[in-house]
Amino acid sequence: MATKRTTDDAPRALAPREVELKFRRVTVGEAEIRLMDRKANTERVVEHTTPFTHPVQVFVEAPPCIVFHSFEELTDALTAYFSATNQEFSIRNSITVEHSNETTSRGLKFPENDVRFKYSSMTYVCKHGRTQKRRNNPDLAKSKKVKFAYSGCQACLWVNLVLLGPPGQRRWVYHIHKMVHTHNHELNAVNQVASLRPFRVYLDAIYSMKQMGASPHDIMTMLADKEPTKKITIQTVRNILRNYSKELEGPTPPLRHRAYMLPRAAPPPQLACPTLPFQRLFGALAKLTIEQRLTAPRLFYLNLCSISSTLRRSWKFADEHAVEHATDKSFHATVLTAIAADGGAIAPFYVFARTGTDRPQLTPSSISTAQGLVTPEAFEYWMIYLQSALHPRLPRPVVLVVDHVTISPALQKICLRYGLFLLSWKDLYGGDKDIMLPLRHVLFEPFEARLCRLLGAVLPHVSTPAAVSAELPAIATDAYQTSIDGVGPAAIRAAFRATGLLPLHLPTLASNAAPPPPPTKSTLVVEEQRTATISIQSDIMPRYAVER
Repeated sequence: MATKRTTDDAPRALAPREVELKFRRVTVGEAEIRLMDRKANTERVVEHTTPFTHPVQVFVEAPPCIVFHSFEELTDALTAYFSATNQEFSIRNSITVEHSNETTSRGLKFPENDVRFKYSSMTYVCKHGRTQKRRNNPDLAKSKKVKFAYSGCQACLWVNLVLLGPPGQRRWVYHIHKMVHTHNHELNAVNQVASLRPFRVYLDAIYSMKQMGASPHDIMTMLADKEPTKKITIQTVRNILRNYSKELEGPTPPLRHRAYMLPRAAPPPQLACPTLPFQRLFGALAKLTIEQRLTAPRLFYLNLCSISSTLRRSWKFADEHAVEHATDKSFHATVLTAIAADGGAIAPFYVFARTGTDRPQLTPSSISTAQGLVTPEAFEYWMIYLQSALHPRLPRPVVLVVDHVTISPALQKICLRYGLFLLSWKDLYGGDKDIMLPLRHVLFEPFEARLCRLLGAVLPHVSTPAAVSAELPAIATDAYQTSIDGVGPAAIRAAFRATGLLPLHLPTLASNAAPPPPPTKSTLVVEEQRTATISIQSDIMPRYAVER
């Protein structure tokens, strides 16, 4: 049924202060960006009390890349783009991924456990468009009308975390989907917003001028004479007086009495004090114990157990001229086990070897790498596994003692996000003593011996490395749990006490007593002999005896 169009459906006329928003779409790579001359009315444009009239309009091109696969990649690319075009932007209205998932009802959640993505949306605002509330009129303190401390530039960049790509190949990326590419000021190094950090060297001069009753305008003139290349306004002086108020409140000695103004004599020669081998390790542990109140359930030690096996098979025919045939198959893997200072344990994690043609395999408790080694990617994946295995009510931070580790940017982000602290004792300890040797003798040596015996009963009967990888998790988990039950929590706590780590004991760390012998390597040789009888015959029919 046709309906008649009423007057309410007619196009709405623009208000006197509204301007029709125009934009153009520009394709950059695989995505599009909208370039606008000004902000839309829906973007909550700040209303100025006395609008500026800027005849200057500087247009910039869109960034050369608008799709990024991580927040770090986005930051590096935009920093280079801003530096090349003399633009100054700061992040405003950033929303984290976790906050978006909690406050917004979405069918598709943002990835929270991915260290590449920190925010779900961000807005980059030109620093010349920042606002400042009026100070001389208290009636406008609660009003939306504010005055601009700078030129009121509307240049902005909008970045969202979106799924991009063809069907079946969609992936999470950061997309710069909209940009106001018009500035109302010149883009050059002289016109950049002055930072307050370079003016710390003039605090003494500012203090002397304040004591003599100088006005902010006089201070601005003095700073402009000393820094002619920087744009200094009255607001810059006010920011200096506010941010460095503590330094400017107390009386400071005159310049002539400053130590750095007096001629310095040559320092007397000092005797070189050799650094004690345990000094750095003791200092790091003491800081954690005092500041974080480290307890036994929050201190873990990570042990890496390497497994290598070579399976040799030989056979020959039972005749006089038979030649013996043999094949060798090798298997490599690494088992990561973590034990707490109170006796609590984390289930083992496995790193299997893969060939060059295989793709990396990921399971909740295993990963495959080249030759079964613990690569940085595998260790980062284990850190996420550790976070999922810890009790949710365990206080943070959790200290993880390892033999050696290289901190990568991704690993650092994982530690900061989950409240984990890595302590590489071999990098901090300068001596030759094995600090963790008591714990190896008490727990990990029996575990490795038991695991070697169990694998010796299984590996000769398994023909492929894939079959070994399928059998190893159940065997190693059972061996590890059995070893912990046999040792007991009291023996584990005593072993940690013997290391001197928890409770922190300086004489134990500094002792040079003869250490116990190192743990022995568990090796088992299994020999098995098999004989196969094969019969093949054709054209033979069975005979049946039928009695009548």
